[in-house]
Amino acid sequence: MKAAVGCLAVVALAFVLLLGLTFFVISDTEDQSGLSTEVDVTVTTSEEKRRSSSGHTVDYAYRIGAQRFVNQTWITNTGWMPGEPLSACVDPDAPERHALRTDGTEVCGDDFIAFTVETAEPAR
Repeated sequence: MKAAVGCLAVVALAFVLLLGLTFFVISDTEDQSGLSTEVDVTVTTSEEKRRSSSGHTVDYAYRIGAQRFVNQTWITNTGWMPGEPLSACVDPDAPERHALRTDGTEVCGDDFIAFTVETAEPAR
């Protein structure tokens, strides 16, 4: 009987932890549904950096209409490697807001959950 109660307590604790993690992931994500326009991204520089995992610090640019935007970010090697194509989903009403499409399966306009909304600067 004590073993069953102990097992039930472990299952309940695991459930609470999973529920908390799910809430954290969902609440820590910006609304990405406005990022509906896909644009090609040009990587201008890429430098290998190691953080919690291997990746690259990437300087990049994209164009929407007549405007060109630039930004810098860090991308894991599991998401993208130098030489691979890169694109972004951009908010047409606020073209500085974007999310990089690093594995190519994301659909612009969907709520990606795991992707970070970045803010680029207009190029000079």
